[in-house]
Amino acid sequence: MSILKKLIGTPQAFALDISDTDIQILEVRGLKNGNVRAFARIDLAEGIVKEGLILDQAKLAEAIRSAVDACRPNKPSTKKVVACLPDTKSVTHLFEFETVKEKNYRDTIQKLAAVTVPFNLEELTWDFVVRSKTAELTSVMFAAAKKDLVQAYDHTCALAGLELTILEPESLSLSRAVVDRIKLKPNELISVIDIGGRSTIIAFISRLGMRLTIDSPIAGQALTDAIASANKVDAATAEKLKREKGFSDASAAEAMRETMKPIVEEFQRAKNHLLRQKNVTLTRVFVAGGSSATPGIIEELKTSLEIETALAVPPFTIPGYSINQLAVVCGLAIRAKKLSPGVNL
Repeated sequence: MSILKKLIGTPQAFALDISDTDIQILEVRGLKNGNVRAFARIDLAEGIVKEGLILDQAKLAEAIRSAVDACRPNKPSTKKVVACLPDTKSVTHLFEFETVKEKNYRDTIQKLAAVTVPFNLEELTWDFVVRSKTAELTSVMFAAAKKDLVQAYDHTCALAGLELTILEPESLSLSRAVVDRIKLKPNELISVIDIGGRSTIIAFISRLGMRLTIDSPIAGQALTDAIASANKVDAATAEKLKREKGFSDASAAEAMRETMKPIVEEFQRAKNHLLRQKNVTLTRVFVAGGSSATPGIIEELKTSLEIETALAVPPFTIPGYSINQLAVVCGLAIRAKKLSPGVNL
């Protein structure tokens, strides 16, 4: 085997991103983050997945098999997959506590989570990873999800002939694709706003990891509905107006601006909360998700949030696909390439 082949290596797993409306598969190999070896995106019929819940495991497994078969330029080289759960169905928290001498922090984390996480820990699958440790302070990233939900994803992958190796919250995948390549300063915060079709994730991230995530039901579909109502047109016409003109159309802009107000308000409340608690500075916002392609939405958010705002650029591009749609699956693929450590539900 040549030195180059040893360096490039064989991917240890591939990324599987399941949403309510589509499935994306991405496998990468090579140096640093790597390059695309396999990719596919297929639409998912309504009623198979809803708000992250798998309603029909057999049909979803069939769709996953179809996506694997559709991969180009190659099929995935492994049966192992790395997938994510929507933030509405998972919990993340950055715990910071006085450093203790015990080698395993599990008991300490369990006690902290019992008074922080709004669920019975007995009903959850949970994991953690130490992000930093000094003689005085330890920082730990914690994640959890309902056991039955994790089991449903695991069983569905098995039905599709695959092995679910890693399952993580979606916001961690998003952070890996957008933020981890940036050298953050110790007291610097960055926000990522992922505007999908049916939900929006607002994440605040520091060098230690995820500080806070908020999930909002206001997203692309809500913007389309607002345009349709304001202009008294059908959904297809409203969607076309949103995609082609966006905020350059006065009536569409006003309707979308009003609809997005709760997102802006949630962002400001979360920002103020974090800045009061920590000696940190929020320096910029990155916008991702399919609806971030709406013309003028970046400029609108920059004005509303009063902070530097730019489109998130993931590490991989796929010919024929917008980068707006690829951030989460790219973050999963980076971890899948070498099965790098981190929280795993």
